[in-house]
This record gives sequence, structure tokens and C-alpha cells, in this order.
Amino acid sequence: MQAISERAKQALGVGRDSGFVPSSLEPQQKTIEELSVFADPLRQMLASAEQFKDDTAEFLSDSCSFLCDTPFPRLWTQVSPLEPAQALHTPVPAEHAAWFDAETHASLKLNVSDAVKYSLQRELLSPMKQWLLAYDVLKANLSRLESRRLAYDAERGKLAAAAAKAQDAAAAAAAADAEGAGDESSVASSAAAVVEVAQMQEDAAAASRE
Repeated sequence: MQAISERAKQALGVGRDSGFVPSSLEPQQKTIEELSVFADPLRQMLASAEQFKDDTAEFLSDSCSFLCDTPFPRLWTQVSPLEPAQALHTPVPAEHAAWFDAETHASLKLNVSDAVKYSLQRELLSPMKQWLLAYDVLKANLSRLESRRLAYDAERGKLAAAAAKAQDAAAAAAAADAEGAGDESSVASSAAAVVEVAQMQEDAAAASRE
């Protein structure tokens, strides 16, 4: 409630003397505003990247299954109608032989999809998630800090008002003494104002530590 009241006073410029200068988190708030503009599309990109990771892994898994489990079509020929058709053997070029090896295909099927998913997670998705997590923590911390700032300013306002009251009381007491009209009531009033200022100082210090 104190923070709400102080925010209203600062927004409307009421309840404070002209010399009171509120504390400020404007640089931090401006930073958060720009981070927010960056964070919103980044979250959308993260969702797209998650989908890309899953789609890519599925594509690679299907591709590896295709290479391992689907026989390549052969070219058939027939010397004469009296003889059965025979499949022609087409040799694989030597420079590409390793890619047509059954053992290589089996290894690709076993490892490629998971390896790509892991790499995308580590190199792309994790940094994005870490940045967004840090942003969320920073935003929450700034919100709490703003509440503490307002509480601190509220106590400063009380302290300033009490100090002004003490100064007025001291001035009145000094004037009374100068005129020879000082009495116990003016001294007591001045002392009470000083005690009030001291209490306000303690309250302001406590507010700044919370």
C-alpha cells in the first residue's frame, strides 16, 4: 500500500516539497524495455527452433531408414525372349563406395539423428533458453527493486517532513530564547521533533536494507 501511495505521489507531483528528488531506476527500466522488445520475437524463434529440431531429427531418421532398409532399384536386361531377365550389376564409383556400405548406413541410422538433435540443443536452443531465463529473472528482480525504491522514497519523504518540522521548532525556540520568552514547552517541542527525525532516519535505513 505504501508503494502504491508513493507511486501516485511521484506521478502526480503532490505531497512533497519542491526540493524533494525521487530516486530513479530509469536506466534499468529503459534497459528492460529494450530487452522486452528483443525477448518477444526470440521466444517465437525458440518455438520455431524447437520445431526445426524435431522436424530435422525426423527427416534424418527417415532418410537413414530409407538408405538402410530400402533396396536400390536395378536395371534389368534380357538377352533374348527365350532367356529369363537378369539384373545388371552397376558398380559404385570407388570415390563414393564408402557411402553405399551397409555398415556405414547402419551407423548413420543409429547415430545421426540423435547427434544432430544434441548439437541443435546445445548450440542453438540452450543459449536461447538461458538468455530468456536470465531476462525473466532480471525483470522480476527489477520489479521487486522498484517496490523497495518506492518504500525508500516514502521514508525519505517522511524524514524530510520531520526534519523541516524540527527546524521550524528549533527556529521558534531560538526566537523565543532571543526574546527571553523561552519555556519548557518550546524546548520539549524541539526535543520531540529531533527524536522524530532520528526515528525517521532509522525507518529510512531499514527500508533501504529490505
